[in-house]
Amino acid sequence: MSNTTQYSFKDLFLAFGYAANRDTLLWGAGGLLVSFLITGIWTAIFSFLFDAIGWGAGLLIFNVIGLLILLAGISLTITGVAFIVRSDICGADNPNYIDVLNFIKKHVITIVLVPYAFIGILLASGLLHAVFDVIFKIPGIGSILFGILYGVLFAIGLFMVFTVIVFELGMFLYPTIIVTHLTGIVETIKKLFETVKEKWLQLIGYLIVVGFLSFIVFFVAYFIFGAAFSITTALSTAITGKNAILTTTSIVGKVIYPFMQSFSGIFGAYPGYFYGEASWFYGIGGIFQMIWMAIILSITFSYPFVFSSSAGVMVYHILMNPDSENKKDASAESEE
Repeated sequence: MSNTTQYSFKDLFLAFGYAANRDTLLWGAGGLLVSFLITGIWTAIFSFLFDAIGWGAGLLIFNVIGLLILLAGISLTITGVAFIVRSDICGADNPNYIDVLNFIKKHVITIVLVPYAFIGILLASGLLHAVFDVIFKIPGIGSILFGILYGVLFAIGLFMVFTVIVFELGMFLYPTIIVTHLTGIVETIKKLFETVKEKWLQLIGYLIVVGFLSFIVFFVAYFIFGAAFSITTALSTAITGKNAILTTTSIVGKVIYPFMQSFSGIFGAYPGYFYGEASWFYGIGGIFQMIWMAIILSITFSYPFVFSSSAGVMVYHILMNPDSENKKDASAESEE
């Protein structure tokens, strides 16, 4: 670290060290594993249920809920990483897992609802646009209303664009804002908007650098995961004579098949044919396969995941220098 109150570009590369730290790495891997398992089991249960009754809409709804559960788990995980890294930056004692869990428990609503709020803002804006589109198609008065409300529509469009910009540039910063300022949902979002507004050009630069470094780290993890996945597929084929892992009709296929398709061109993975579709014990085997794949995912992708989270903490401290602000506030209060 440069010093206790000033941060520079070179401090960004400390994220490599934080990502290799045992505590952050275990927290990241454990958080990912729990998130994958809860989401996968949730999706698996409702895949069986709604396939049985043939209700496609219900399956879609509960798959979306599963994605929201995954988002909540990832949000809690990266905030835990940010808490550990932030504690080290401040020179505080290294927090143990109980300390991290207590912090997460205290701020869980803010941590979970901040990303949900951004999604809600975008969905609400899109829904409002859709309503206006329907109104403007009304014969006779539609064109008149369009002229009257054009300014409102333009303002909504600008707000959506700015929200997307904040979402893209600043979402990896919100855990740091929470652990640094201990704010609620509204204050965290407000601080995030202010950060992007003040430092948008620098954020773009840092986002490019962090994105490039994260790509390199992720690329290495991608090949490690691909090798582990290929070995798992080969073992499945050798033991059972069939490749059940990638099939669309198995429980694992329903959960991870779209993601695994990306490996087909590199590792020669291909969809197999599920054997004994009606047998319940093959479904149980699929769940165990899903758990095994979640473990592989968590282990191989924990380092790039923690690296990106740690880099977010460093970028926020480089740009906003919050320690200096806190010291100024404390000094002003002491003078009073």
